[in-house]
Amino acid sequence: MGEKHEYGVGLILSKILKKSLIEWTAVSERLITARLNTRLRKLTVVQGYAPTNDTTFKEKEAFYGMLEATLYKIRQSDITIIMGDFNVKIGNDNQGLKNVMGRHGLCKGNEN
Repeated sequence: MGEKHEYGVGLILSKILKKSLIEWTAVSERLITARLNTRLRKLTVVQGYAPTNDTTFKEKEAFYGMLEATLYKIRQSDITIIMGDFNVKIGNDNQGLKNVMGRHGLCKGNEN
């Protein structure tokens, strides 16, 4: 009792998806990947939990470097889904980004 739990990331798979699971990798306490067999082709899911905006630049840089290295290792033939909590506030200023974020951002964005 009294232990502090700050990080952790995971995936919950249905029984059907569990049968399709080829492999999974716990990259770190903030990143996990799962490779699944589908009818079309292989699917790789990358689940992440990014550092908050309050953490140090070094910690953020380490996370995004690890994410980039993880994505680089995924086979190009795989369908890739990147999801999770990236602690981002995109804001409502979409100038020059209309094709990326649309027009429904809220409040003010943050560095993440």
